[in-house]
Amino acid sequence: MNSIISQYNKTGELFRIEGTCRSSCTELLAIKHVCIEPSATLQFHAALAQPDQPVSGARNRQMASYYNSKLRSFVLANHYMDSWEFHPISRQDMIQRFGYRACP
Repeated sequence: MNSIISQYNKTGELFRIEGTCRSSCTELLAIKHVCIEPSATLQFHAALAQPDQPVSGARNRQMASYYNSKLRSFVLANHYMDSWEFHPISRQDMIQRFGYRACP
């Protein structure tokens, strides 16, 4: 995932998030020129390699570092990263509440 983020940040090319973006896909929010398509819903959960592993605060902080400060504060404060359960956030909220860009 880091290679994709680096590539897009290096070229400045627009990256579109569309459809259901679950788990590590949310790391793509670290791309400087990311936008969110009308069909997108992003789903957040604890940063785990496997569902049977204990939740790691360090892993959660690493994963949350890919998000802007508003989203990072929200997912951590609302315990979205405390378990393997998925917590969806709509495109509308990603744009209006957390300041991500709508795709042109």
